Amino acid sequence: MVAVVKRMLKADDSKWWVRDLGIAFMVAILVGGLSLLGQKLIDDERALRDARVENLRFIRDISVSATLAETRAAADVVDEEAAADDFEARRYTPLSGLDLKDQNLAGLTLPRADLSRSMLSGVDFTSADLTDADLSNTTMTSARIVSATMPEADINYANLDDAELTSSNFRKAQFNLTSARNLNRGLESYSKNDFSGAQFLGSDFTGSDLSQSDFTAAFFDGTVMREVNLRGAIFAGALVRDVDLTGSNLDDVDFSTVDFQGVVQLTGVCWTETTRWPEGSELPPGKVDSCDPLAGNAWRP
Repeated sequence: MVAVVKRMLKADDSKWWVRDLGIAFMVAILVGGLSLLGQKLIDDERALRDARVENLRFIRDISVSATLAETRAAADVVDEEAAADDFEARRYTPLSGLDLKDQNLAGLTLPRADLSRSMLSGVDFTSADLTDADLSNTTMTSARIVSATMPEADINYANLDDAELTSSNFRKAQFNLTSARNLNRGLESYSKNDFSGAQFLGSDFTGSDLSQSDFTAAFFDGTVMREVNLRGAIFAGALVRDVDLTGSNLDDVDFSTVDFQGVVQLTGVCWTETTRWPEGSELPPGKVDSCDPLAGNAWRP
């Protein structure tokens, strides 16, 4: 189109009206095309928002039904066995692949829900119940998971980068090949999560704050935990194999009953008198009176 306009500008001045008409026609086509494209983008964005709201409404309806079934069964309002069967069926309702980006799921009851492969970026899960839920292959970047209940949840292959995980229950949850970089970055409260019995195979927690979390009997294999704040964390009976703890804060961490296997990288770690190591283990360099926060990661004083 640009070449055509240039040729018109070089045309004989005696045909100026043809030239001007042609230029005006080309400009009109260009402006019209851009307007149509802009309108299409606006329409697509509106349709996407509407779809997310409809997905949220669907999720809320299931949560309310599940909560009512639980309440009625507990109160013997209806036949307990029938109510339990109905509740069990609803707990397996397939919800996979939904787009719920930036939606509010706070307080919802969705145990055993199948949300695999869903877009959950920026979702608020505060006080939600996702016991034994399938959250595998989901995108949960910047999600808010505060005081949530997610024991035995399948969080394998999920993306939790930049999410907030605080005071939540992840007992026996699976985080295999999960990306969870920069968890709780910039927050002022300790994470205090319950990861007892959880499984972490090949997961990446670089730069995250997992302080005061409970990793009792957890299983770590090939996990990357570089520059992680683990201050006050409990690892009682945990199995730690081939884990990279380079540059992490191990102040007041209890490793006394940990089974270290393979190659555990402890280069540049910070630990203090209150850090407890397995009896007879070779202690790494880096012992100090106190571990101060470092710029650029999630450590706190």
